[in-house]
Amino acid sequence: FLTDGVGREIPNRDLSLSIDGQELSVISVDQNGSFTGFVAIAPDMSLGPILIEVEFSGEDYILPSNSSVVFTVFSNVFVTLDQPDPVAIGDSTVFSGSVKDNLEDGWLGSHTIEVFVDGILVGVTSSLDGGNWSLGWTIPESMVVGNHTISVISPSQGFYRQGGAGSNFTVSYHTTISLQAEETYASRGEKWNFTGRLYESDTGFEQGLVGREISVLMDGLPIASIITEEGGIFSFSQRIKYSTSRGSHNISFEFGGEFLYLPSDSISEVFALSDVAVEVQPITNTIVRGDTSPSNSIMIQGLIREVGGESTIFENLTMIIRWGDTELPISSGPWDNPNTMNFQIRAKAQEFMHPGENTITIVVKPDQSRFLNGVSKELEIMVMVEVDFVLSDLEISNGQRVIRGTVNATARDTGA
Repeated sequence: FLTDGVGREIPNRDLSLSIDGQELSVISVDQNGSFTGFVAIAPDMSLGPILIEVEFSGEDYILPSNSSVVFTVFSNVFVTLDQPDPVAIGDSTVFSGSVKDNLEDGWLGSHTIEVFVDGILVGVTSSLDGGNWSLGWTIPESMVVGNHTISVISPSQGFYRQGGAGSNFTVSYHTTISLQAEETYASRGEKWNFTGRLYESDTGFEQGLVGREISVLMDGLPIASIITEEGGIFSFSQRIKYSTSRGSHNISFEFGGEFLYLPSDSISEVFALSDVAVEVQPITNTIVRGDTSPSNSIMIQGLIREVGGESTIFENLTMIIRWGDTELPISSGPWDNPNTMNFQIRAKAQEFMHPGENTITIVVKPDQSRFLNGVSKELEIMVMVEVDFVLSDLEISNGQRVIRGTVNATARDTGA
């Protein structure tokens, strides 16, 4: 009301309405001397006390007057709670979320957050400058397996009202996948064979989980799904394609989890080996037994290529030559010409080799560092022998029609 000094209403006048000294609007006094003013609280108004003042500027025979009142501006607080992951007894988990006021970028730092599980306070934390908060907690032995409630409260503090959020989380059993690989190393075209078992691993009974789906991944990419059998047992075979790269691969078995059973996985590192093929160029040189000259030695030339993959040609592999069970000494090679990717082997034809056709074997040793298997390749070579001829007991006479005598042929290298 607007009244004079003796309490009589002063009607039909205009008053000035201001906030913290800043004029906001003009309000009118009605014929009964009463007035009503509305002050809108802006969403971004500063928090705390504000001074609202109504002033009459006065006129002839009426002095000015004013009146004021103090209001306090508060803000709502909005708390979020990230959905907790399923956990098991004894696990450590982290509850997290954010806290802000009504402004778009109104993230609240140093704000107290209280966390309750099943209505019991389990911890108090404080938000960071960006409004994020978190609280680590270990699931106690006293909790039972099943669903539980979690609530977070931001109590009233300063000019901020109380806010809160809630959700549910599940305490489950751990599961374990035991895994065995029959052979860690296998060649392209063969198989990696696995056996395993999925079971609950908290109670000590190790109860197998039957009829559960297990995803199989190779180097992170899905390749199959299998179903556990009685006792949680499963088996799986993966054929090694010829396009599979040589070397290490990870085969993963993953159980995605379900209500009351947590996910689990097991990884086996296995290795893909490659066979190699020896490609030999035709041998055209003359091989003379016992002769060490290059032109009359065994000379073999060719290349070694992986089977499958990118058909890579390899060099600097260990190679030997055998005649039966005997290793022939190599006089030069096989990798004396670098950067050609070809091997060249020269070896003396030993005295114990037979004249005529002989079978020799090229042996390439395995190279585990490059995941290569060994290989052997048989070759037929023609071995010649230098011979000395000695004629004796020849009798030749005039008119003789038949010449008789003896010829002794002696191997020049062995004397045989």
